[in-house]
Amino acid sequence: MYGQRTMIPKSGGDYAYINEAFGPLPAFLYMWVALFVIMPTGNAVTALTFAQYILQPIWPHCDPPYSAVRLLAAVITCLLTAINCYNVKWVIRFYITCTYSSMFFISEFVLTTF
Repeated sequence: MYGQRTMIPKSGGDYAYINEAFGPLPAFLYMWVALFVIMPTGNAVTALTFAQYILQPIWPHCDPPYSAVRLLAAVITCLLTAINCYNVKWVIRFYITCTYSSMFFISEFVLTTF
């Protein structure tokens, strides 16, 4: 589906593609579903995974309590939302830092295992 999007020279991503293919009502409905269901669900899963990885060293022999994972995920989500409301550049720097650290740890893992 991503290759077809280059055929429509408009900005708007999925909205522009759906609007061109199916009309304004399905595009409008898709954006509302994306805003209230798809994006928050992905962010929640990412926050829960991040919280699980952060709390795992504290409980090395068992899974961390689910309430602690959920609480930390909520704190992380609220903190990133507050930082994003205050200054978008800080959030961009945070995401870049996370990306570089992920690349570093993955390359370190690959280099030390072979």
